[in-house]
Amino acid sequence: MEVTLLRTLTQKSYLKFGKYTDFRVGELLQTYKFRYLRWIYFNCSKITFTDEILELLNITKEFKIDKPGKCSENHDLLNEILNNNIPKFRVEYLKTETKREKKRNYINLMKRNKIHFSKKSMQRRNHGK
Repeated sequence: MEVTLLRTLTQKSYLKFGKYTDFRVGELLQTYKFRYLRWIYFNCSKITFTDEILELLNITKEFKIDKPGKCSENHDLLNEILNNNIPKFRVEYLKTETKREKKRNYINLMKRNKIHFSKKSMQRRNHGK
């Protein structure tokens, strides 16, 4: 049995753990899961990313850590620095944008269910058509 000492992830690599098990790193970058990927880098001792991904995650030379190893204090400090650089109006806009997206997705789901579970469609299913 071989033990993995260090796993370097690229954009095509699957995480294979956590809540995004079946996602690739590139997919998480496209959906703006930067905070989660930074958390993985600083809190998982045997996982690192390529330099290109570290640059996208805003992890500079000052915050890079020697792997295998972890440093959750750097994660908190980097998030604090990054959050202070975002203007207040931008943060509010991002919050409202996510609310709009949630509402839009919910409305689309309800419309789809209304058509899918209408009286006529259920009757047609029951009669085998």
